[in-house]
Amino acid sequence: MALGSLCVFDQTPAHLREDQRQALQALSRQA
Repeated sequence: MALGSLCVFDQTPAHLREDQRQALQALSRQA
């Protein structure tokens, strides 16, 4: 069973661009 975690936070609310969202998805698949 694979188990991992990815946590990203910032004190300033913001919206992710599509390329940023895709980069986080790629990182989450590796976690």
